[in-house]
Amino acid sequence: VNLKDKTPARGDFMVFHFKGSEYYERGHRMVKIVTCLPGDELKVDNQKRYFCNGVYLGTARATDSKGRPVDNFKWNGKIPEGNYFVMGTSEDSYDSRYWGFVEEKDIVGVARPVF
Repeated sequence: VNLKDKTPARGDFMVFHFKGSEYYERGHRMVKIVTCLPGDELKVDNQKRYFCNGVYLGTARATDSKGRPVDNFKWNGKIPEGNYFVMGTSEDSYDSRYWGFVEEKDIVGVARPVF
């Protein structure tokens, strides 16, 4: 993880401190892929499908892995400065589709593969 790189690009793996929810406590470190950047147009339709600048990203689930209902993050408009929309590599990932944007202040760095 490059701790000095706190300005991720689309497609980068971002490491950040999670803001907290019923599933993960505040400060938990997560790694997700940056899918939509500040200033990009994020849209969510009433079928819980997410689009960034018109490109389909994925669909939010109606329930969690235990069958409990989950709310999805609702946003239609430009992503505010200093905020990022992130997703995991699995369609079942717990990501921005459920809890919203990652704020710039919570970014730890950008992860790069080591070969």
